[in-house]
Amino acid sequence: MNALSTLWSYPNDRPRGNAKEDFISITNRHLLNVKDPSNNVTLNGGWRPLTSQSCLAADISKSYLTYLQTHYGSNVAVVFDGYPSDVNGNSAKSAERIQQANLHLSHEIIFNEATCPETSQERFSANEINKMRFIDLLKKFLQKANVTVKQAVEDANVLIVETTVSVKFQYDNIFVVGEGIGILVLLTELAPMKENLYFQKCGKRRKPDVLYSTTSFKYKCSRMILLVHAFSGCDTSSALFGHGKTKFCFLEEKNRHLEEKIQVFFNSEATIDQVAKAGETFLIHLYGGNPRTSACDLNHLATRCLLNQQLKQGPF
Repeated sequence: MNALSTLWSYPNDRPRGNAKEDFISITNRHLLNVKDPSNNVTLNGGWRPLTSQSCLAADISKSYLTYLQTHYGSNVAVVFDGYPSDVNGNSAKSAERIQQANLHLSHEIIFNEATCPETSQERFSANEINKMRFIDLLKKFLQKANVTVKQAVEDANVLIVETTVSVKFQYDNIFVVGEGIGILVLLTELAPMKENLYFQKCGKRRKPDVLYSTTSFKYKCSRMILLVHAFSGCDTSSALFGHGKTKFCFLEEKNRHLEEKIQVFFNSEATIDQVAKAGETFLIHLYGGNPRTSACDLNHLATRCLLNQQLKQGPF
């Protein structure tokens, strides 16, 4: 392994994770009443564990509907992930699912509304066919209750945001409910500076839910939000070693001359070499190098970072 690979090598052949919630430290929080008749809610259908006192599929569906009505009112659209049968691992989502399935091997279960599967929810959901069948059952139940239901081809995030943006002029406030901060990133890009669009990030365990809007990010960060998100580590790219998303947001503020390099990523006619050179310049700045020095390329900088790290650690 050469020195350069230490900057973005994949531990255990998996992309290095990055806390997407790094973004949250630079956003403003909002407090509003979600359950208002003049509001609309788009819900990520898979964010919440399906629980019920009964293990019957029909009772779990009823519990899910009751939760929706109690917490979000009647103006709700539920969007589910899709589970295509020709999954081959080429997409980030399918690769992630294959990986999860390998951790919790589960058999296919034949069930209906009156069935009580004798297995844990985690093991049940590890089988894609089980998950597809239950979502189909849940979709039909919600549709009978006049709940708007949609299902994406695979990952639901884009469809969730498109569903939200499509009704932004019909309601006083629009809320998207889910866990992943990636939804807020997409909202900010597709509907910038719309003050009535909110992302409700559901708290885990005992943490409360928190509201963010598309105006939560600073203007300069929101202007290049997709670039920052992708470059610093998202679902389809490995995180950079030692740097979170906030560092990337402030990099351009401290180095005004990088504006020209930023525009390369937004230029549809830019060549591969131009994009690669702009990306290299960003990385060199990020790790404290000087791209104007001919001796400072990524390999040289990575070697220097590796040596400095070893010197700090001292002898074995």
